Amino acid sequence: YDASVEELSRIVPLNIAKSIKNKDYE
Repeated sequence: YDASVEELSRIVPLNIAKSIKNKDYE
């Protein structure tokens, strides 16, 4: 079990969600 993997699994979806929101506002 790698804690960094869990972090990435949380961070990456958040970044994707932010990118989608930014595109919606543009």
